[in-house]
Amino acid sequence: MVGSLVLGPEGSPVANPRFTVGSVTFNALVAFNLSELSTVIGNDALRDEATELAGLLDRRWDPVATTWVDDSERPGSAAAPTAEALLPALVSRDAAAVDAAFAALTDALAFGTRFGPAG
Repeated sequence: MVGSLVLGPEGSPVANPRFTVGSVTFNALVAFNLSELSTVIGNDALRDEATELAGLLDRRWDPVATTWVDDSERPGSAAAPTAEALLPALVSRDAAAVDAAFAALTDALAFGTRFGPAG
């Protein structure tokens, strides 16, 4: 995989066409931070970017697996139930998905524990 890295002008890796994964966790944090920053500095363009990214994340919700699923072109990739994969609940406009995510975080058979969500 290292051999397929695409390097930017300064030699830093910027892409890898053989490793395509759109992390819902990372993108949820980006959308959340863009939204917060747009509020602080009053930048409507950033707010719009955050809203667009949140909308794209909502398309990754899998109601059967009760989680958001990374975008991957790898054959056989599937939803992995992790608490981190529920971070899109921070920015989701899908009330049913948010409710299901929070229910999973408090469900003793999923992530809920006596002292907070299991990771």
